[in-house]
Amino acid sequence: EKTRTTGSSNGSNCDSRIDLRIGKRAFSDEEFRNRMRAVQAELHNKKADFLLADSYEHLGYITGFMPGGSVYQVAIMPADDDPIIILRELDEPTFVEQSWVENYVLFSDHEDPTQVLAREIKARGWQHKTFAVETDSHYLPVWRHESIKSALLEASFIDFSRILWEMRLLKSPQEVTYLKEAARIADTALLAAIDAVGPGA
Repeated sequence: EKTRTTGSSNGSNCDSRIDLRIGKRAFSDEEFRNRMRAVQAELHNKKADFLLADSYEHLGYITGFMPGGSVYQVAIMPADDDPIIILRELDEPTFVEQSWVENYVLFSDHEDPTQVLAREIKARGWQHKTFAVETDSHYLPVWRHESIKSALLEASFIDFSRILWEMRLLKSPQEVTYLKEAARIADTALLAAIDAVGPGA
């Protein structure tokens, strides 16, 4: 079972238990938690209380969930706790299959996800905290960043750009194993293609 918190357009939340099939994930839960702890160490270094992670690559890196880019979705990562995902309701089955994260807030397509984000932060009493944001994220244009800041006037925001990109350069043993296997498959395919090439092929 997974726990979800469902957002609604009137600002109310409700808890429910759902039974969705957990599929095979790309990495182990421990791998994802190691990544989370490394990110949280950087948050402590920056004296930030939370990270708002919204880039496709980094949502996948931290949570395992690879969202589409058509609708804004974001992870609220506390410096000392598990993430909470602001999640498009239509993506819930994919999220549950791909991610280790238990806590998420659903929004419908008629809702503004930045307002759902702000509402959830206020509901948890975090509106006075310091939030790190990926100002180099393709999913955080200036107008969206300003919209979030306008909805959270009492919060502070600091830049977290490039940090996750640099962290990802250092590969874990599990990632190295995957890279070696990918290279082996590519080599095998290329050698098969070379063997198949001939006049008229």
